[in-house]
Amino acid sequence: MSGGVVSMLSMANRTYLYAQKDNEFTGIGEFRYDAPFLALLFTHVDTVAIPSILFDLGDIKVGAFRGRLETTQVTDFLTKLRALFDAHRSKILPKIWEAIEPSFADITETIDRITAGGYTHVLMDPVERVLLIAGSDEEILDEIDLIESALDDCDPDRWLKRAETTLRSDALLDEEQAWWFLRELGLTGFFSPILYFNLQ
Repeated sequence: MSGGVVSMLSMANRTYLYAQKDNEFTGIGEFRYDAPFLALLFTHVDTVAIPSILFDLGDIKVGAFRGRLETTQVTDFLTKLRALFDAHRSKILPKIWEAIEPSFADITETIDRITAGGYTHVLMDPVERVLLIAGSDEEILDEIDLIESALDDCDPDRWLKRAETTLRSDALLDEEQAWWFLRELGLTGFFSPILYFNLQ
Protein backbone atom coordinates (compact mmCIF):
# COMPACT_ATOMS: atom_id res chain seq x y z
CA MET A 1 0.00 0.00 0.00
CA SER A 2 1.60 3.24 -1.08
CA GLY A 3 2.01 6.17 1.26
CA GLY A 4 0.38 8.34 -1.39
CA VAL A 5 -2.95 6.58 -0.96
CA VAL A 6 -2.90 7.07 2.80
CA SER A 7 -1.91 10.72 2.40
CA MET A 8 -4.73 11.31 -0.06
CA LEU A 9 -7.23 10.03 2.51
CA SER A 10 -5.78 11.90 5.47
CA MET A 11 -8.76 14.25 5.74
CA ALA A 12 -11.29 11.42 6.05
CA ASN A 13 -11.53 8.60 8.55
CA ARG A 14 -14.88 6.91 8.28
CA THR A 15 -16.36 3.46 8.54
CA TYR A 16 -19.28 2.96 6.15
CA LEU A 17 -22.38 0.91 6.84
CA TYR A 18 -24.82 -0.33 4.18
CA ALA A 19 -27.93 -2.45 4.06
CA GLN A 20 -27.70 -5.07 1.30
CA LYS A 21 -30.36 -6.88 -0.75
CA ASP A 22 -28.87 -9.10 -3.46
CA ASN A 23 -26.54 -6.69 -5.29
CA GLU A 24 -28.37 -3.56 -4.11
CA PHE A 25 -26.89 -1.37 -1.37
CA THR A 26 -28.30 1.56 0.56
CA GLY A 27 -26.43 3.65 3.09
CA ILE A 28 -27.36 3.20 6.73
CA GLY A 29 -25.03 5.74 8.23
CA GLU A 30 -21.62 7.34 8.42
CA PHE A 31 -19.29 6.51 11.28
CA ARG A 32 -16.17 8.42 12.29
CA TYR A 33 -12.78 6.87 13.03
CA ASP A 34 -13.74 3.80 15.06
CA ALA A 35 -16.97 1.92 14.49
CA PRO A 36 -19.35 2.62 17.39
CA PHE A 37 -21.14 -0.24 19.07
CA LEU A 38 -24.30 0.08 16.98
CA ALA A 39 -22.31 -0.69 13.83
CA LEU A 40 -20.97 -3.82 15.49
CA LEU A 41 -24.45 -4.76 16.70
CA PHE A 42 -25.87 -4.44 13.19
CA THR A 43 -23.11 -6.51 11.60
CA HIS A 44 -22.11 -9.26 14.02
CA VAL A 45 -24.69 -11.97 13.15
CA ASP A 46 -23.21 -14.66 10.85
CA THR A 47 -20.39 -12.28 9.94
CA VAL A 48 -18.13 -13.05 6.99
CA ALA A 49 -15.09 -11.06 5.82
CA ILE A 50 -15.35 -9.91 2.20
CA PRO A 51 -13.43 -7.57 -0.15
CA SER A 52 -13.86 -3.85 0.42
CA ILE A 53 -16.54 -2.31 -1.78
CA LEU A 54 -14.85 1.09 -1.64
CA PHE A 55 -11.14 0.42 -2.19
CA ASP A 56 -9.00 -1.96 -4.22
CA LEU A 57 -6.57 -3.46 -1.72
CA GLY A 58 -4.72 -5.50 -4.33
CA ASP A 59 -3.64 -8.85 -2.93
CA ILE A 60 -5.58 -8.31 0.31
CA LYS A 61 -8.93 -9.97 -0.30
CA VAL A 62 -10.70 -8.83 2.86
CA GLY A 63 -11.54 -5.42 4.20
CA ALA A 64 -15.28 -5.36 4.78
CA PHE A 65 -17.67 -7.45 6.86
CA ARG A 66 -21.16 -8.66 5.99
CA GLY A 67 -23.60 -9.85 8.63
CA ARG A 68 -27.19 -11.05 8.58
CA LEU A 69 -29.63 -8.24 9.34
CA GLU A 70 -31.40 -8.81 12.66
CA THR A 71 -33.40 -5.65 13.23
CA THR A 72 -35.26 -7.13 16.21
CA GLN A 73 -31.97 -7.51 18.08
CA VAL A 74 -31.04 -3.88 17.39
CA THR A 75 -34.52 -2.64 18.33
CA ASP A 76 -34.49 -4.66 21.56
CA PHE A 77 -31.10 -3.22 22.48
CA LEU A 78 -32.25 0.35 21.79
CA THR A 79 -35.44 -0.10 23.82
CA LYS A 80 -33.45 -1.30 26.84
CA LEU A 81 -30.82 1.40 26.40
CA ARG A 82 -33.44 4.14 26.15
CA ALA A 83 -35.10 2.85 29.34
CA LEU A 84 -31.75 3.09 31.14
CA PHE A 85 -31.25 6.69 30.02
CA ASP A 86 -34.79 7.59 31.05
CA ALA A 87 -34.29 6.03 34.49
CA HIS A 88 -31.16 8.09 35.11
CA ARG A 89 -32.13 11.30 33.34
CA SER A 90 -31.41 13.43 36.41
CA LYS A 91 -27.72 12.50 36.11
CA ILE A 92 -27.42 13.59 32.47
CA LEU A 93 -26.37 17.10 31.42
CA PRO A 94 -29.20 18.84 29.48
CA LYS A 95 -27.03 19.34 26.39
CA ILE A 96 -26.15 15.63 26.43
CA TRP A 97 -29.83 14.71 26.63
CA GLU A 98 -30.56 17.00 23.66
CA ALA A 99 -28.03 15.03 21.61
CA ILE A 100 -29.47 11.65 22.63
CA GLU A 101 -33.09 12.32 21.66
CA PRO A 102 -32.63 12.83 17.88
CA SER A 103 -30.13 9.98 17.72
CA PHE A 104 -32.71 7.50 18.98
CA ALA A 105 -35.20 8.88 16.46
CA ASP A 106 -32.70 8.58 13.59
CA ILE A 107 -31.84 5.00 14.47
CA THR A 108 -35.49 3.97 14.72
CA GLU A 109 -36.25 5.60 11.36
CA THR A 110 -33.30 3.81 9.78
CA ILE A 111 -34.40 0.40 11.11
CA ASP A 112 -37.92 0.98 9.81
CA ARG A 113 -36.60 2.02 6.39
CA ILE A 114 -34.31 -0.94 5.82
CA THR A 115 -36.87 -3.39 7.20
CA ALA A 116 -39.56 -2.05 4.86
CA GLY A 117 -37.09 -2.24 1.97
CA GLY A 118 -36.59 -5.96 2.41
CA TYR A 119 -32.84 -5.75 3.06
CA THR A 120 -31.37 -8.98 4.37
CA HIS A 121 -27.74 -8.16 5.28
CA VAL A 122 -25.62 -5.35 6.63
CA LEU A 123 -22.20 -4.58 5.21
CA MET A 124 -19.63 -2.62 7.23
CA ASP A 125 -16.66 -1.27 5.26
CA PRO A 126 -14.03 0.25 7.56
CA VAL A 127 -11.17 0.33 5.04
CA GLU A 128 -10.92 4.13 4.90
CA ARG A 129 -10.29 4.07 8.64
CA VAL A 130 -7.91 1.11 8.28
CA LEU A 131 -5.80 2.83 5.63
CA LEU A 132 -5.31 5.83 7.90
CA ILE A 133 -4.15 3.70 10.81
CA ALA A 134 -2.05 1.23 8.84
CA GLY A 135 0.90 1.71 6.51
CA SER A 136 1.98 -1.74 5.35
CA ASP A 137 -0.09 -4.66 4.08
CA GLU A 138 0.69 -6.51 7.30
CA GLU A 139 -0.59 -3.60 9.41
CA ILE A 140 -3.77 -3.45 7.31
CA LEU A 141 -4.42 -7.15 7.93
CA ASP A 142 -3.71 -6.72 11.66
CA GLU A 143 -6.22 -3.88 11.89
CA ILE A 144 -8.85 -5.88 10.01
CA ASP A 145 -8.25 -8.80 12.41
CA LEU A 146 -8.89 -6.46 15.37
CA ILE A 147 -12.22 -5.36 13.88
CA GLU A 148 -13.21 -8.96 13.17
CA SER A 149 -12.38 -9.87 16.77
CA ALA A 150 -14.58 -7.00 18.01
CA LEU A 151 -17.44 -8.36 15.89
CA ASP A 152 -16.95 -11.86 17.33
CA ASP A 153 -16.98 -10.45 20.88
CA CYS A 154 -20.02 -8.21 20.36
CA ASP A 155 -22.33 -8.78 23.34
CA PRO A 156 -25.37 -6.47 23.67
CA ASP A 157 -26.07 -7.55 27.26
CA ARG A 158 -22.52 -6.74 28.33
CA TRP A 159 -22.84 -3.29 26.80
CA LEU A 160 -26.17 -2.71 28.52
CA LYS A 161 -24.61 -3.61 31.87
CA ARG A 162 -21.75 -1.25 31.17
CA ALA A 163 -24.19 1.50 30.22
CA GLU A 164 -26.15 0.97 33.44
CA THR A 165 -22.95 1.14 35.51
CA THR A 166 -21.99 4.39 33.77
CA LEU A 167 -25.43 5.88 34.28
CA ARG A 168 -25.51 4.91 37.98
CA SER A 169 -22.38 6.98 38.47
CA ASP A 170 -22.15 10.69 37.85
CA ALA A 171 -20.24 10.14 34.60
CA LEU A 172 -22.73 11.94 32.36
CA LEU A 173 -22.41 15.05 34.49
CA ASP A 174 -18.87 15.32 33.13
CA GLU A 175 -19.26 16.62 29.57
CA GLU A 176 -16.04 15.17 28.14
CA GLN A 177 -16.66 11.72 29.59
CA ALA A 178 -20.29 11.84 28.47
CA TRP A 179 -19.41 12.55 24.85
CA TRP A 180 -16.85 9.74 24.83
CA PHE A 181 -19.38 7.27 26.20
CA LEU A 182 -22.09 8.30 23.74
CA ARG A 183 -19.64 8.14 20.85
CA GLU A 184 -18.83 4.54 21.69
CA LEU A 185 -22.54 3.73 21.69
CA GLY A 186 -23.09 5.52 18.37
CA LEU A 187 -25.42 8.07 19.98
CA THR A 188 -23.60 11.31 19.18
CA GLY A 189 -25.45 12.20 16.01
CA PHE A 190 -23.05 10.47 13.60
CA PHE A 191 -25.64 7.77 12.95
CA SER A 192 -27.81 9.19 10.19
CA PRO A 193 -30.03 7.89 7.39
CA ILE A 194 -28.36 10.41 5.06
CA LEU A 195 -26.16 8.63 2.52
CA TYR A 196 -22.46 9.37 2.41
CA PHE A 197 -21.88 7.15 -0.64
CA ASN A 198 -24.76 5.99 -2.80
CA LEU A 199 -23.87 2.70 -4.49
CA GLN A 200 -27.24 2.16 -6.20
